[in-house]
Amino acid sequence: MATANKIEHKLINEVNLCSICLERYKLPVTLPCNHSFCQTCLAAHIKSSCVNLDPPLGFPCPLCRVFIPAPGRIGQYSLDLWPTKFPENKLLSSVIEKGLLYCKPCQRDEEEVIADSWCQDCSEALCNTCEKYHKKLRPTSHHVVVSVTDLSVSTKTPFSQSLEECEAHDGRKLELFCKKHFQPCCAVCVAQNHNNCKGLCQLEDTDENLGGPKMKECLQSEVEKIRSTIEQTIQEEKANIDTIDDVTEKISNELSEITDNIIQVVQRLKEKHLDELENYLKNLNLTFNGRLTLWSRDYSIFYIGERY
Repeated sequence: MATANKIEHKLINEVNLCSICLERYKLPVTLPCNHSFCQTCLAAHIKSSCVNLDPPLGFPCPLCRVFIPAPGRIGQYSLDLWPTKFPENKLLSSVIEKGLLYCKPCQRDEEEVIADSWCQDCSEALCNTCEKYHKKLRPTSHHVVVSVTDLSVSTKTPFSQSLEECEAHDGRKLELFCKKHFQPCCAVCVAQNHNNCKGLCQLEDTDENLGGPKMKECLQSEVEKIRSTIEQTIQEEKANIDTIDDVTEKISNELSEITDNIIQVVQRLKEKHLDELENYLKNLNLTFNGRLTLWSRDYSIFYIGERY
């Protein structure tokens, strides 16, 4: 019992902190690389990573830097919706909600029994008793069940959950694939939207059954759309660079012209004021010379008169 408590304590300490905000997870979601983050933290990371991208094709994982493609088709969802398209990490949510990992089936019976294992297909914690029945029942006999001990000591591989969940029907497991609509389906999807579709196959057999011309045509169409988008983006960026160069050259020429005009105006003002100063000095000299001549003559007359 003490060992189980130590394992639970270790499990909680290892997984309850988001590596972005370094606080307890708030609605943890898991990326395809199996790293989990708070949904709000992931949203902020996506916005900062894709702020200068048009269109944004994906983003790097904040932890391992692996490229994560945009959910859905290119441009199908806005950046604000991207974090909501990644599945919730139910293991982390279970640990955070109760502080311990409790058996989910027992909780439905209003009992709290500490879990000993985790079903990766159901994304639920199980106690020893429920695990035994889980393996005996035909629908769940093939599910992958691992012990909590194996989860807690897996420090290199973060906790993950199955990504094969239907977004439209409360996380039901996607088990079939509709080749007509090129879309994975859960049992409710088939009953509601694909009842008359031919060519339904098991999801795990998709690779073997979709190697035909339609798949190639669909993939080629998607690749062509992406290629066209990238080429358009490149052309637009080149046009922006050319526009910037043209505007820079125009502004440079205008500044040079304004500078030349200012220099010419200053030069003309300089020449005008120098001419005015020269004329003023000439007039001043003439005035002084005239006065000196008169004073000299008057003095000579006065001197002669005094003498005689």
